[in-house]
Amino acid sequence: GKPKVAYKEAITGVAQARSLLQTTLPALDGAILAGFGGSLFRSDDDGRLFTWRRVPTAILGGDAIVLFEVPPAPAMPTGRILAGVWNGLTLSDDAETFRPSSLYGQGRYIGYSFAFAPDPAHPYGGVVYAGVQNAQLYPSARAEVHRSEDGGQTWTLAHRFSRDELELPVGNGTEAGSAILHVSADGALWAGVNVHQAGPPPWPGRIVRSTDGGATWSFVDAGLFEPGSPGAQVNALAVGPDGRLYAGTDLGVWRTVQPVSAAGVPAGVPSETLRVSVRPNPGAGRVAVVVALAGPASSAEVGVYDAQGRRLALLHDGPLGSGETSLRLEVAGWPPGVYVARVAGDGLAASTPLIVVR
Repeated sequence: GKPKVAYKEAITGVAQARSLLQTTLPALDGAILAGFGGSLFRSDDDGRLFTWRRVPTAILGGDAIVLFEVPPAPAMPTGRILAGVWNGLTLSDDAETFRPSSLYGQGRYIGYSFAFAPDPAHPYGGVVYAGVQNAQLYPSARAEVHRSEDGGQTWTLAHRFSRDELELPVGNGTEAGSAILHVSADGALWAGVNVHQAGPPPWPGRIVRSTDGGATWSFVDAGLFEPGSPGAQVNALAVGPDGRLYAGTDLGVWRTVQPVSAAGVPAGVPSETLRVSVRPNPGAGRVAVVVALAGPASSAEVGVYDAQGRRLALLHDGPLGSGETSLRLEVAGWPPGVYVARVAGDGLAASTPLIVVR
């Protein structure tokens, strides 16, 4: 017969659970956190019944919609817990006392998602992204992506989505209301942008991708989510080991037919020291992989990889001078899809998607 999985109640007598996180931070020793309405519960004993306790300090808002952890880094040795709530974003260094971030205020923001782009050279280990709804723009509340360079304490606006930009249908209250974020292994930022409107679901949704830290976005061809289609609310995004994008939606789980990310290639996040770009991108013939270095590198390797992490072209291997270096690549005979251009050298790495079209 079919295998059976047994479930046993862990917490009783409280409201609906909105978020759940088992921490991996060393200082928290595997604690499990659960958000119930405006309360946070914690278990230090694998979530067994009667091992949960209410965290005495509120998480400064209504429902805890999402809980997220940022790994330890030189500037933040213990790591950090972030919470997206009905009043914005809060943070904690011990999962006991939460404080407001710069993106917090009564009735101003709603935090829906977080994503982390690791960068070994960054003092905080990388960049944190947050998908929020700017409720200050009500009744035209807008989905926004913000980024933080200090582990979630201070935030800057990266992008605000509009109905016209996403080619959403015109209707009663049809505006982009929330963004569900994901960072893939090649450093690309993905967003499922959802509409919050009157009327029964399914509500429209779109899937978009950014390769420049959230400043600009392009559509992802995922069938149901193409511009002009009704779409559906996106609740979760993930890139599989084969480079295909999976979307958990109100209309089931969807998957792209072709790889959209070079998932087998280690992430390399651009920094002020090292950047890589492709011009033009998308490209159909000859393209240029442009490496920008703040200072000379004694050894640098520049390659282009497919979705399985196989190197298709080695463009440079050796010393590289400071400034911009343009390396030509002919992709006219390559199958359409998403590849990755990556440069690594002197302990640094950066990568960017290379999109080949016909």
